[in-house]
Amino acid sequence: MEKFIPINKNTKLLSFKIEENIFGSEDITEIERFNDLPFWFEDIKTWLDQRNYAKHKNHLKNI
Repeated sequence: MEKFIPINKNTKLLSFKIEENIFGSEDITEIERFNDLPFWFEDIKTWLDQRNYAKHKNHLKNI
């Protein structure tokens, strides 16, 4: 399991993992929350969906 930790102003926010489910889509699971999340951070899935990388990740997998 690979774990990811987004950081805001050098402060760890939370850790999460991304796994493919049986339907071929991705499940995002929060593992641990280190600090209060910024007001603009709704949840990890919404945040990832709004990131440029998440919008173009299929293209980046080919690089």
